Amino acid sequence: MEAELRQNNTPPADKMIPGDGRTLVVHFDKFGNVEFTETVPDGALVCTLETFRFYLEKQGWTLVNRGAIKNMTVEQLLSLK
Repeated sequence: MEAELRQNNTPPADKMIPGDGRTLVVHFDKFGNVEFTETVPDGALVCTLETFRFYLEKQGWTLVNRGAIKNMTVEQLLSLK
């Protein structure tokens, strides 16, 4: 039983955790003490920024840096895929 408690139950970095109103995010300080908690609302997702970007691109979204868009020509904007 002690081995089970000591095992690392960290989810993979590419996993999206859906909120259901009962999901809780726990924030720890650098000493491992709980600072505060947040409820993840129904329909929300918890994931890394890279996983979120991958998810958006998989859904057909194109992500472009705002600064890069300002320097693009209309032709370049229309050719984005």
